[in-house]
Amino acid sequence: MKHYKQVWAFSTDEMNAPDQQTLVDYTRNGGNLVIFPYLPDREMSQRTCTIIRDALAVTPSGKEIIDSPLIDVFDLQDIKCANPIMVYSEKSLAGAEIIARTLRNSVCGFTKSFGNGSLTHLGTWIGFDTEGQKPVYEALLNQSSARLRQADTNNPNIAIRERFTGNNEALVFVANYYNEEHIGRVTYTHPESGESIPMPYTQSEILMPSIYGILTPVCLVISEGLKILHSTSDILNIQKNNGQIGITLYGDRDLLGEIVFEGSGIKNMGPATLQGNTIEPIADQSRIAFSYNHIHKSEMILTIKLH
Repeated sequence: MKHYKQVWAFSTDEMNAPDQQTLVDYTRNGGNLVIFPYLPDREMSQRTCTIIRDALAVTPSGKEIIDSPLIDVFDLQDIKCANPIMVYSEKSLAGAEIIARTLRNSVCGFTKSFGNGSLTHLGTWIGFDTEGQKPVYEALLNQSSARLRQADTNNPNIAIRERFTGNNEALVFVANYYNEEHIGRVTYTHPESGESIPMPYTQSEILMPSIYGILTPVCLVISEGLKILHSTSDILNIQKNNGQIGITLYGDRDLLGEIVFEGSGIKNMGPATLQGNTIEPIADQSRIAFSYNHIHKSEMILTIKLH
């Protein structure tokens, strides 16, 4: 488990000694463990076993059963949870950070460091049956230094996913499943450098038409030293002949068209035309982008001359 920056363990009050020791060793060696809703006190055979409790020097002081149980976690209030709730005396948590309390103000969650790692415990199960629980999971995930997403958006109504190949390429899928357009900031991870790349590259936000999706290759090699970083258009065909590259594009008329190139070969890119009309490049030190409007329900051909 040392390869994982954070490990979650759903634990009853029974856990065999080797499993408890594995979690303790993982944490002591630098891991970030989240364990809930119990800290086990015996093995499956019912033999007493308190390896995790002993490592933390923490023992529950009791439990609470509350009608319609709610807890406060970090700065999030009235989070739905399940009975019974294991509680701890504040005196027993010397050196720990208290992160959760019950409606009776009893401590039911804490984070404590030991060895080179840390353990976070909630004395209840928060499940996931209300939208309000999502921020709690986010907050717990942020306790680690792990990268939580390879692709992200600031608009929850826009879906984005990224999948990597084994040769420093990727696919990015962006979708709006709703019957109204949505605007948001969209980013994905460069498969080689790890850089966070915005899409579109030339603007801060993207307008996604209703019930529409983008599926784009990332870092697709099309010529020696020249890659398509991404495109908001569907790429239907790529042809290279007579010192030029022709790329057939298609997209929704309400979606900004953009195609971005990178690599040492961008210095060899000459004039470009879209449907015979000159299109001006937008360049920085490492990339060249072209922005354009899609023609309604029509394919377009982008032609780039190479020096």
